[in-house]
Amino acid sequence: MRILIVGFGSIGERHYNILKKFNKVSKINVVSRYSKNDNVLCGELSELSNEQLNYYDLFIVSSETSLHEEQFKFIDSKVTGKVILVEKPLAVHVCDYLPQNKVLVAYNLRFHPVVKKLRELMNGETILSFSVAAGQYLPTWRVGRKYEDSYSCYLSRGGGVLRDLSHEIDYTQYLCGELSLHSAMASSRSHLKIAADDLCTILATNCQGAHIQIQMDYLSFRPKREIEVQTDNMTISANLITNKIEVFYPDKDPEFIDLGLCSRDQTYIEMHENMAEFGGTALTSYNDANSVMKLIDVITENFMDQSWV
Repeated sequence: MRILIVGFGSIGERHYNILKKFNKVSKINVVSRYSKNDNVLCGELSELSNEQLNYYDLFIVSSETSLHEEQFKFIDSKVTGKVILVEKPLAVHVCDYLPQNKVLVAYNLRFHPVVKKLRELMNGETILSFSVAAGQYLPTWRVGRKYEDSYSCYLSRGGGVLRDLSHEIDYTQYLCGELSLHSAMASSRSHLKIAADDLCTILATNCQGAHIQIQMDYLSFRPKREIEVQTDNMTISANLITNKIEVFYPDKDPEFIDLGLCSRDQTYIEMHENMAEFGGTALTSYNDANSVMKLIDVITENFMDQSWV
C-alpha cells in the first residue's frame, strides 16, 4: 500500500506515525507547506501530475477543515479505483458532489471501546432517550499554541464547536440511526475570543421516536465525553474518558464495566486496520458524513446566533 498524506499538522503526523508501522504499507509521502519531514514531496497538491497521484493507493486529507472539500475533489478528479480518507468533518458545508473513488471520513470514535460496547449493549433495545455531553476548555486543546490562532476560532475556516465535535453527531447516528432535527441552540457568549460557536445543544429524534439530546462546548474546565441511554430494560451511563460503563436494571444489581486504558492512538490504529483488512467497512461513509454535514448546515443557518459577525 502506497499512501499520500495531505497536510502534516498533529493529525497528519499521527496518521504517518501509525501507518509507518503497518507491514502492508510500503511508501508514505506528504504534501505540506510547513513540515520538514524527509518524505515531503511538495507544498501543494496542484504540483503533482496525474501520473504521480495515481502511484498511490490511499490518500489522507488531514489539512484544515476549510481545505477538505477542495482537496478531496481535486484528488478524486485525477485518480480512479483509490480510497480517499478525509479527516472529520467532511467539509465546511454539505457536499453536492458524487465522487468516483471511495471517500471515507475519519470519525475514529466509532472505534472507541465504549462506543463499540454501547453498540453491543443497545442491540435489539428500543431506545427511549439518548443524551450526550461533550466539552473541554478550548485554550487547553492544543498545548503550546495560542487558541486564538487556531481554525477552531473561526466559523469561516470550518471552526466552531458544532463542527469540531461533530464526532458526537456521527457516533450518535451510528448508535441510534439517522437523526431528525427538532431544534437546536448554538451561540458564542463566553469570554473566549472567537468568531464561532462555543456552545451548542441539539434536540432530535430517531426512527423509534427516541428523545435525543447532544450538548457540546468549548467551555468545560472538566473535560467530558459522556453518554446516558435509557431503554425499557436498562439505564446505561458511559464515559469515553474513563472508559467505564454502568448498567442499571429494574430487577437486578447494576453491572459495572471497566474497559481499561485506551491510548490516544488506539482508535486510529483500529480504524486503519479496518481499512487495510476490510476496506473500511466500519468507517463513516461519504453519505453518512454528508448526513452529518446536512444537520450541521441546518443548525448553522437556522439556529445559530452569529452576533459575532
